[in-house]
Amino acid sequence: DPMPRWLTRDGKSLRPGPITHPLYQTWTITPPNAANRLTVANDQTHQRVEIDGDFPVERFTIYTDPDGLCPEVFGKWSIAPGASRQWSRTYRFHVAP
Repeated sequence: DPMPRWLTRDGKSLRPGPITHPLYQTWTITPPNAANRLTVANDQTHQRVEIDGDFPVERFTIYTDPDGLCPEVFGKWSIAPGASRQWSRTYRFHVAP
Protein backbone atom coordinates (compact mmCIF):
# COMPACT_ATOMS: atom_id res chain seq x y z
CA ASP A 1 0.00 0.00 0.00
CA PRO A 2 1.34 3.50 -0.74
CA MET A 3 2.75 5.74 1.99
CA PRO A 4 0.41 8.63 2.87
CA ARG A 5 1.71 12.17 2.45
CA TRP A 6 1.59 12.86 6.20
CA LEU A 7 4.07 10.03 6.96
CA THR A 8 7.70 9.82 5.89
CA ARG A 9 9.93 6.75 6.06
CA ASP A 10 13.36 7.18 7.62
CA GLY A 11 15.06 3.78 7.42
CA LYS A 12 12.91 1.56 9.65
CA SER A 13 11.09 4.55 11.16
CA LEU A 14 7.83 6.21 10.16
CA ARG A 15 7.66 9.87 11.10
CA PRO A 16 4.40 11.85 11.02
CA GLY A 17 4.44 15.41 9.73
CA PRO A 18 2.45 18.24 11.30
CA ILE A 19 -0.97 16.85 12.26
CA THR A 20 -3.85 19.34 12.27
CA HIS A 21 -6.83 16.94 12.27
CA PRO A 22 -7.47 13.21 12.85
CA LEU A 23 -5.94 10.88 10.24
CA TYR A 24 -6.21 7.11 9.76
CA GLN A 25 -4.09 4.90 7.51
CA THR A 26 -4.21 1.13 7.08
CA TRP A 27 -1.87 -1.32 5.33
CA THR A 28 -2.46 -4.97 4.50
CA ILE A 29 0.86 -6.64 5.21
CA THR A 30 2.17 -10.13 5.89
CA PRO A 31 5.49 -9.85 7.72
CA PRO A 32 6.89 -12.85 9.63
CA ASN A 33 5.98 -13.23 13.32
CA ALA A 34 9.44 -11.90 14.23
CA ALA A 35 8.48 -8.57 12.62
CA ASN A 36 5.50 -8.15 14.98
CA ARG A 37 7.23 -5.49 17.07
CA LEU A 38 7.37 -1.75 16.97
CA THR A 39 8.40 1.24 19.04
CA VAL A 40 6.51 4.51 19.38
CA ALA A 41 8.86 7.25 20.59
CA ASN A 42 8.54 10.94 21.37
CA ASP A 43 11.93 12.57 20.80
CA GLN A 44 10.90 15.72 22.70
CA THR A 45 9.76 14.02 25.93
CA HIS A 46 12.17 11.04 25.68
CA GLN A 47 9.28 8.64 26.26
CA ARG A 48 8.73 5.46 24.28
CA VAL A 49 6.52 2.40 24.17
CA GLU A 50 7.87 -0.90 22.83
CA ILE A 51 5.16 -3.25 21.55
CA ASP A 52 5.49 -6.83 20.38
CA GLY A 53 3.37 -9.91 19.79
CA ASP A 54 3.73 -13.58 18.94
CA PHE A 55 1.18 -13.79 16.10
CA PRO A 56 1.21 -13.17 12.34
CA VAL A 57 0.21 -9.63 11.34
CA GLU A 58 -2.68 -9.40 8.90
CA ARG A 59 -3.18 -5.62 8.94
CA PHE A 60 -1.42 -2.58 10.40
CA THR A 61 -3.06 0.79 10.97
CA ILE A 62 -2.06 4.15 12.40
CA TYR A 63 -4.52 6.63 13.86
CA THR A 64 -3.17 10.06 14.74
CA ASP A 65 -4.50 13.44 15.74
CA PRO A 66 -2.85 16.60 17.13
CA ASP A 67 -2.66 15.04 20.63
CA GLY A 68 -1.41 11.52 19.95
CA LEU A 69 -0.49 8.60 17.75
CA CYS A 70 -1.92 5.07 18.00
CA PRO A 71 -0.48 2.14 16.01
CA GLU A 72 -2.79 -0.87 15.77
CA VAL A 73 -1.72 -4.38 14.74
CA PHE A 74 -4.35 -6.94 13.75
CA GLY A 75 -4.12 -10.72 13.49
CA LYS A 76 -6.59 -12.99 11.71
CA TRP A 77 -7.53 -16.50 12.75
CA SER A 78 -10.12 -19.11 11.89
CA ILE A 79 -11.17 -20.92 15.05
CA ALA A 80 -13.59 -23.84 15.07
CA PRO A 81 -16.52 -23.74 17.51
CA GLY A 82 -15.34 -24.96 20.91
CA ALA A 83 -11.66 -24.55 19.99
CA SER A 84 -9.33 -21.98 21.50
CA ARG A 85 -6.35 -19.94 20.38
CA GLN A 86 -3.81 -18.11 22.53
CA TRP A 87 -1.62 -15.16 21.61
CA SER A 88 0.18 -12.44 23.45
CA ARG A 89 0.82 -8.72 23.05
CA THR A 90 3.31 -6.94 25.32
CA TYR A 91 3.69 -3.20 25.99
CA ARG A 92 6.81 -1.80 27.69
CA PHE A 93 6.79 1.86 28.74
CA HIS A 94 10.05 3.80 29.11
CA VAL A 95 10.99 7.33 30.14
CA ALA A 96 14.61 8.46 29.82
CA PRO A 97 15.92 10.50 32.76
